Amino acid sequence: MYSPKWVEFNDNNSSESQNDHGALHSVAQVSDGAATETNDVVGNQDQTQTHEVAHVSEAAVTGTNIPGNQDRTPNGINRRGNRLSNRHEAMYRAALEGDCVAAEMLLGKHPNLGSDVISEEGDRALHVAASMKHKDFVLILLERMTPSELEMVDGRGYTACCYAAMSGSIEIADLMIEENPTLAAARDRENKTPLQKAALRGNTNMVSYLLKSTKIEHLSKDEWFDLLLVTIRRKMYGLTLEILGSDEQLATMRNDEGTALHLLARQRFFVYDWQMINGVMREDMRLLAKKLLAGIETLGNDCVIELMKNHSILHDAAEEGNMELITLLTHAYPNLACHTNNKGHTIFHIAANYRHFHLFGLINEIGTRKDLIATSKDEDGNNILHLAAELAPPNRRWFMPMTTFHMRVQVLWFHKVKATVPPLCWEMRNKDGHTPAELFCKRHESLLEESKIWIRDTSASCMLISTLIFSVVFASTFAVPGGYNQETGIPVLYKMNWLTCFLISEALAMFSSAFCIVCFLRIMMLGYGEIGFWNYLPIWFVWGINGLTFSVFGAISAFVSAYFLVYAKERRALVESVILFLYVVIIVVACIQIYVFRMSLPEHWLQKQTRHTLFKRPHAVTSKRHWCWIL
Repeated sequence: MYSPKWVEFNDNNSSESQNDHGALHSVAQVSDGAATETNDVVGNQDQTQTHEVAHVSEAAVTGTNIPGNQDRTPNGINRRGNRLSNRHEAMYRAALEGDCVAAEMLLGKHPNLGSDVISEEGDRALHVAASMKHKDFVLILLERMTPSELEMVDGRGYTACCYAAMSGSIEIADLMIEENPTLAAARDRENKTPLQKAALRGNTNMVSYLLKSTKIEHLSKDEWFDLLLVTIRRKMYGLTLEILGSDEQLATMRNDEGTALHLLARQRFFVYDWQMINGVMREDMRLLAKKLLAGIETLGNDCVIELMKNHSILHDAAEEGNMELITLLTHAYPNLACHTNNKGHTIFHIAANYRHFHLFGLINEIGTRKDLIATSKDEDGNNILHLAAELAPPNRRWFMPMTTFHMRVQVLWFHKVKATVPPLCWEMRNKDGHTPAELFCKRHESLLEESKIWIRDTSASCMLISTLIFSVVFASTFAVPGGYNQETGIPVLYKMNWLTCFLISEALAMFSSAFCIVCFLRIMMLGYGEIGFWNYLPIWFVWGINGLTFSVFGAISAFVSAYFLVYAKERRALVESVILFLYVVIIVVACIQIYVFRMSLPEHWLQKQTRHTLFKRPHAVTSKRHWCWIL
């Protein structure tokens, strides 16, 4: 960081004329067109402490040691032909580092320095400090600048308020807007306001603040609509509601992608988002959908139906599994549930293809129309079971980390849809002449091969580990801690409770590892066809993994028991620390195993109640149970 003393030295020993001419008598001499430094201070910079100040001063004046000035010649002239002022360079460094002391001294000598351009790129001190979030530095500059000077742009065409908005510093933006309220509407070279800049970066808090400072007339109608769409894309639904509340006509505006409701239909929800778990984002989304739909309904029923059908708003929502919007639309317009898109797909066809278990479970609510939808063919001759036989889209495979269980889920899902549709669909052929079962085998051939390799290699590795644990535990069973009484053959520590724990743990580890070996040996002898992944392969695999887990648990418990028997009296604190660490490891492994075990459960264990319905209001069916498939 630049220290105040070199600034003072520079100001006391150089005049404005010297700075403007870019040279001091002690800086440099030019010979044969090449610059060489001959200053005595530089030659003696390593001799004494007092010479250090002079050396720093010279570096400040010449700019030779300041980053970004490598293209400066020794006489202070830039290679582009422009002269650089040392005070500007010092101010630039101070703004970067937030050095308020240096700023006070520089501004004391040069009051206009706060509004000057301080770099070749056109940077100004206020812009640099705002981008670096140096609040105290900004305060110093604001005290010496007029409100009109805050509207100046830098070489990139941005105001300082734009930098504050992009950096997310609400305090700095508030200081500037308090000095000059028109900054909230100031435009950059891209014709964007700070509010638009903050929204594009998804800074919710900054957008919320700037909304209060931005008046309706500051943005055009189209700009407010674009801002509305940006907040939807960034999932800032609470702010979208605020914007829509100021002008409800925005709900009826549209672009090439449709209305704001169409964009909302394409939003995907991540179930592990804490806001979704707590219901904050979901509730805002529900309210926003209702408000947007109410705005569109003001155009008339025919216009609403045209928007729904021509822009496939319901089908976009079905692709993303947006249950909130789907149920909202089907409550208001029940006929949309059976509407087909340009491919001949209803929302249930899309649910079958995209593995949206909740949505597909609602097909049972449409009565006899279910059979008509199930047997209907799309443009490729596929019925709904053919779509279930296709590979899941890439964005619907994220929840299955292991190929074996991924294959099992595909088989389970195919059989679930097969059990839902009438038997006529089972033998129907598409334009390529494939039945759903044949199409399933063709599409999942590579996944089946990957699953075979994965389960075979994993089973071999687990069996090797189980055999090793079995051998070690079997050998250590008869080598109890403390040894045996030579006369009676009874363990010396047989009255200790920890010895009993040791023996029980050894037995658990040995029998669990033996069971694990049997399970994986059985897997190695079984077939790897579709039926195998449907029935027994994942079950045997999970039981083998569980057996391996229990054998590891038993081995660790036996180690802890022996460790405690031998060292408890001498190093009790160490023993307790080791025990605590080992059991933390066991808990982590157990949590992982619970997830793996859940992935292998039979299909009828994977049902969960859902509150969504197609045609009835949620409050009218709170006592009725509706089931659909989840994983």
